[in-house]
Amino acid sequence: MPRSGGLKPHPSDYLAPEQTWPNGKLAHDAPPEARLAKAIAQRLNTHLTEHELSLRDAAQPTGTSPATLHNILHGRTWSDMTTLARIEHGLSIQLWGTEHRH
Repeated sequence: MPRSGGLKPHPSDYLAPEQTWPNGKLAHDAPPEARLAKAIAQRLNTHLTEHELSLRDAAQPTGTSPATLHNILHGRTWSDMTTLARIEHGLSIQLWGTEHRH
């Protein structure tokens, strides 16, 4: 997946030392994209937990793979707009937030 210039390979690369994704603190110099990716992972994780959905169950209505959801949840991918739209539509959830604006 193409990345914007200057970003580290994974959103989780912006975690502060000894922190874990997605609930750990980001480094003070983390870019807005990392803050948004972290919040998206947190919202997706909360939704899956509250609805007791496995990755396989969640992937089916979204047209994505369980691996894609896993990578978002673990900060291993910069999600594209198409993927996020499919997940939001398939799971009736709002993932995109405003964290990147602050």
